[in-house]
Amino acid sequence: MVDSPEVDPAAVQYDVIIIGAGPAGLSAAVYTSRGGLRTLILERRMAGGQVAMTEMIENYPGFPEGVNGFELMELMKQQALKFGAELREIQEVESVAVDTLPGVKRVIASDGTYYGRAVIVATGVDPQSLNCAGEDTFMGRGVSFCATCDGAFFRDKTVAVIGGATRPWRRRSTSPGSRKKCTWCIAATSCGRIGLSRSARA
Repeated sequence: MVDSPEVDPAAVQYDVIIIGAGPAGLSAAVYTSRGGLRTLILERRMAGGQVAMTEMIENYPGFPEGVNGFELMELMKQQALKFGAELREIQEVESVAVDTLPGVKRVIASDGTYYGRAVIVATGVDPQSLNCAGEDTFMGRGVSFCATCDGAFFRDKTVAVIGGATRPWRRRSTSPGSRKKCTWCIAATSCGRIGLSRSARA
């Protein structure tokens, strides 16, 4: 909680402030702005989130031939903007205070302070990367962080799973006919050395 200055009720610019412009944040913005609520979206990077870095999405309704992740998120962004939502990218949110005025929230971002009557937190997650050569280059084009989302792309291919995979992940990865070969690599020490755990053939 941060100290709150006196706030003029007239300074409350927005009904809803959404933190994060990934699929969840943009979907929320479509609903709030279409419903006539003054909506601001704050995104610390560029709109789209992890989906925008995905080469092909095959399991999103309405795209039987699949859709490029960046194109899908651009459509979502344009839909939110069409209904009047405001989008501010490259805006790191530093703090949120709820002790300003009754029913008013204060959001401090890198370029200023915003006041709204509601805050939706849709910040998503950052996958843990290995920081190894080629990882960024092949993100969404061979390097994946979601077995449910991308597992079908690797059918009948040799794959490597880095990290302590959960049992459901392992069942999915080694289900009959799903993978030619699956190798797990588990971090051996806190310094990040990778040790070979086991291999499995479907």
